[in-house]
Formats: sequence, C-alpha cells, structure tokens
Amino acid sequence: MILLLVAALLGGSFTFAMLLPYGILSAFIGAPLGGSFLCLLAGLVLALLRSRVERSA
Repeated sequence: MILLLVAALLGGSFTFAMLLPYGILSAFIGAPLGGSFLCLLAGLVLALLRSRVERSA
C-alpha cells in the first residue's frame, strides 16, 4: 500500500514538473492524471508479481 502511495506522489510530481512550462493551470490539472496512471501501473506490477509468487509456491 505504501508503494502505491509513493508511486502516486512521484507520478503526480513528475507530471506537474513536465507540464509546468505549459502553464500552472495545465500542470495542476494534469498532475492527478499522472499520479493515477503511475499508481495503476504499480498496482498491476504488484499483482503480477504476487500471482507469480503464488503459482511457484
């Protein structure tokens, strides 16, 4: 769960930094999208790794 929180914070921060040259409003609007997307990717990776471990046990 902590990994998903960190992924969301990093994704939001990275998206905010990348969109900042296009305006502060664009950066604020796009930051949650980047955070959610990175959190989704981290969740998929965690689910894949967990299923792989359960299959081998």
